[in-house]
Amino acid sequence: MPERAHHSAAPDGLRIGLVIDRLDPGRGGAESYLIGLSRYLGARGHDVHLLAQRFGPLPDDVGRPVRVPGGSRPRPWRDLSFDRLAARAARDHRLDVTLGVRHTPSTDVFQPHGGVYSRAADAQSRSSGRARHRLGRALSMKHRALLRLEAAQAARAGVTYVALSERVRADIVEAYRLPAANAPVLLYNGVDLDRFRPRPDLRADARRVHGLADNDVCALFVAHNFRLKGLQHLIAAVGRASSSRLRVLVVGRGDPAPFAALAAQRGVTDRIAFVGAVDDPLALFAAADVLAHPTYYDPCSCVCLEALACGLPVVTTARNGVGERIAVHGGGVVIDDAPDEAALAEALARIADDDAHRRALGDAARALAERHDERDAFAAMEAILVGAAEGAGR
Repeated sequence: MPERAHHSAAPDGLRIGLVIDRLDPGRGGAESYLIGLSRYLGARGHDVHLLAQRFGPLPDDVGRPVRVPGGSRPRPWRDLSFDRLAARAARDHRLDVTLGVRHTPSTDVFQPHGGVYSRAADAQSRSSGRARHRLGRALSMKHRALLRLEAAQAARAGVTYVALSERVRADIVEAYRLPAANAPVLLYNGVDLDRFRPRPDLRADARRVHGLADNDVCALFVAHNFRLKGLQHLIAAVGRASSSRLRVLVVGRGDPAPFAALAAQRGVTDRIAFVGAVDDPLALFAAADVLAHPTYYDPCSCVCLEALACGLPVVTTARNGVGERIAVHGGGVVIDDAPDEAALAEALARIADDDAHRRALGDAARALAERHDERDAFAAMEAILVGAAEGAGR
């Protein structure tokens, strides 16, 4: 990795390590969060180190990349060794405090962006709809390695836990057997409100590109794990929905073949279009009228926050941390669980056919997003990191 010029930290700045096994900004989610957080912390005078085994192309302004060894080993051994090797790198670089977002029991602050692993794994098995999926996962060396790391996390003392939602906070307390004195800090994800905003100037061209007629109501689905995020139920719901205006754009790296076959079985092939992965979703948010995210498990979906910020109503489930916020403040519809296809169909049909309802939800969506400015989330995490460093006597 090429050398980069770095400015010295401010006198009261900390040497902070952000720890993740693979840091590739193009993967989104936790990776994008760490890139944004590193920029914020650097601008605040902290000396930020990015600890990972593998890196994608990084911008020049995100801190010091530190390559942790072991990235070429088979996945289960890589998972098990990464935490130990990253902790050694943190000591070698004399870091004051470390933040981990995935499978890192040794970090000072732990904010699991994928949620508690065992709970997420159970949701993945539920979404498959097949009993053999759970058996196969139980026999998987990768699964057993991650359960070992979860057990190590439960045995670790002195960690500051940060939960992305109330659901995840409850999962952390239960899975890691935390006493009340060490209850996780609640800190929802934030969103870039300047980048993600209503863009009517992009709408006409974006809809033309995807063959949407003026009267069509476009439900956007954005995910890479199609099954976990409930695409099978969305396709079924489109078949059940009373509205003839409803169209779906499916965005992501998932394999479309089984879902295209399902659409054919349901007689909705002409209403489902598979777009593939995109680098920038802004035009798709502009083209859409609603985001459909009937997920089995999401700590606090970033794509839902981005859609809300763009003024799109969000239809999601109570298994999504963002659903907690929508249930309180509006901006969409929350169904209980992904397999409730009747409720999903009813919510989408009303949004499609009731223009006033759709506009009201869109206005509330943007207002909810404005409660989740990413700068506020970054500032809160900075305070947590400073407190963890001070608590450790650094």
